Amino acid sequence: CLQDIEIDLNVITPENASPESSLNVEAGCRKKDWCENHPCQNRGRCSNLWLSYHCDCYRPYAGPSCAAGRFGSEDSSGYAAFSVDATENENLNISMFVRTRKSSGLLLALRNSTCLYGRVYLEGGKLAMLAPNSINPVLATTVVYAIQSGMTSLAHAPLTQQGKLARKLSGVSLGPVPMKHSASWCTKDLNVGLTNAVFSGRSSAIFYRSNGKISRGLTNIVFGFRTRDTNVILLYAEKEPEFVIISIHNSKLVFQLQSGNNFYMLTLTSSLTVSDGKWHQVMVSMVEPLSQFSRWHMNIDNKDTATSTTATGSLNFLRQETDIHLADKAFDNLDGLRGCMSTIEISGIYLSYFENADILTKKPQEEQFLKISANPVLTGCLQEDACSSEPCMHEGTCEDLYTSYRCTCLPGWVGTHCETNIDECFSNPCIHGNCTDGINSYECICEPGYTGLNCEEDIDYCRGHQCANGATCIDGINGYSCLCAGNFTGKLCR
Repeated sequence: CLQDIEIDLNVITPENASPESSLNVEAGCRKKDWCENHPCQNRGRCSNLWLSYHCDCYRPYAGPSCAAGRFGSEDSSGYAAFSVDATENENLNISMFVRTRKSSGLLLALRNSTCLYGRVYLEGGKLAMLAPNSINPVLATTVVYAIQSGMTSLAHAPLTQQGKLARKLSGVSLGPVPMKHSASWCTKDLNVGLTNAVFSGRSSAIFYRSNGKISRGLTNIVFGFRTRDTNVILLYAEKEPEFVIISIHNSKLVFQLQSGNNFYMLTLTSSLTVSDGKWHQVMVSMVEPLSQFSRWHMNIDNKDTATSTTATGSLNFLRQETDIHLADKAFDNLDGLRGCMSTIEISGIYLSYFENADILTKKPQEEQFLKISANPVLTGCLQEDACSSEPCMHEGTCEDLYTSYRCTCLPGWVGTHCETNIDECFSNPCIHGNCTDGINSYECICEPGYTGLNCEEDIDYCRGHQCANGATCIDGINGYSCLCAGNFTGKLCR
């Protein structure tokens, strides 16, 4: 915008400027809001500039509109190369986000003009790194396991490599408490393959069976879960007449056991609801584990407890030829668990979600429950509600999928986060007019002589015309004319 222009003390305005000496000049100063249609995708922050906009993007998005970078579009070859400034290469951190369906391929290579320092790549769906030269750390290596608030156990991932520590492992502590150990580093209770599993509700049940070598008494079950299902079976096993069922019924956790040739079924029910999508830690155990018959106790999150008034047997019937069903099916027989479960522990024996073939280190425990179902287990359950950060924009509805989230958008919006306003003008609905996009709507500004929602109707200006003395009305654009008869003249032949 320009203001108060004078030439030789003569004020110049759009009104007194000749058409030959000006082009696209109008009075006033209007600034267009380039951010009005939310051009920045994926929650990018839009800054309104004079002739355009600028997007401040969050990782892993970048570019003019905060889009995700993509390699190999339509099976094409592509790469990106970056040069590191000499002042930065002494202490360099590299991080990235990767999303792919390919099981193998190069992700990153570090090199100069003569030497390759290292490569990071996918091989068989697993992340791997290759360094031609040895890596010599100049500082002591620190390994940190973080425990999220509310979770009482560490999450382990399956081992993918085997090896030895070149020097002794020292300074191990849990918080301020040092961890004592023997020189032999006994592996009797090594936890191989512990993680959280995600169940989708259909065809995701898992089955286990004893390896026939379990001799210890089975007197307790420990596990964690999170779900919003109100009626679903978490664990089920039966060897007539004995059986055990752990389920959610009307949003409350229920433990049912009939054991020790006792035809009485013991039932424990939580007092609080557990179908809230949050993690709950459960321990069900015999009050007197050394007795043949005992009362049972259920503890949920160390605040909801219940103890039976009657006694029954143990879980020893699981030691031989009894299938354990995990997240099998709901009471309506239509669907199974939709949610997450931690690795279940029965008297110290874990029900691992991984096959022995998936883990290069052989499980050292003699007593095992073996996974006998062939279907692979989806791991990687989020520790918190994925919707807690309110990722869906413009009043979209967020659904927690336990490993991610899904936004259901209101009409007029689209995108992963409902961030993009659908351009209802894209299909050019205005036949004889200009289209103005709205939210789930559009408006047509019709050209002269046309009307209708889409400017599809030619206005008949001869309807109700005033041509006199037998004149013929001729419809035109934005008006009509009269074809006079006889000796009549004039606009209306009068």
